[in-house]
Amino acid sequence: MITDDRPTLIANSFAVGVGFALLENVVILTQNVENVTIFWALVHGFGSGLVHGICTVMVGWGVSYVKKRRKLFYCGTFALLSSAIIYHATYNLLVQSQYQYVGILLPITTYIPVLLLTVGKKSKEKEPVKEKEPVKQKKQKSEQLGWFTVRQSIVAFLSEPAKGKPPAAVAAFASGSESMNSSFCSR
Repeated sequence: MITDDRPTLIANSFAVGVGFALLENVVILTQNVENVTIFWALVHGFGSGLVHGICTVMVGWGVSYVKKRRKLFYCGTFALLSSAIIYHATYNLLVQSQYQYVGILLPITTYIPVLLLTVGKKSKEKEPVKEKEPVKQKKQKSEQLGWFTVRQSIVAFLSEPAKGKPPAAVAAFASGSESMNSSFCSR
């Protein structure tokens, strides 16, 4: 069920969450048949489905991310589950309080931006790919990392107190030759 393919992962996770919400709503409905109104059915049918879908997508996508990173796996999984629990508890508390309209809007205001970002990424993927500019010749690795300037600074620092010819190891280091290793190892 956990895959690296994001569209499949998001669709499967959302389906699992909505399926659980449907089961939960049926259980609540059968236990409280006398107290259920049309408003309750609409709010719980739509809002609860979105909340459970968002929570399972959040956990599913997050676990697919942290499963590749050993150091993050346990604390990352805990953080994902905690985030889903807090989000769901916030929704439940708002829907059952005097701020129930805020609770109704919570899953919608969370779902719409995520949906727009997902649709926006899909439309960008369909755009034709621009031709790349010709690749310039790569600089030497030492120049890319600024290693040459570091080497020059070290040589200047080490040879300055002697006010003359630097020691053989420093000269080898400055020239970047392999004899540097042998001069250090011979001591």
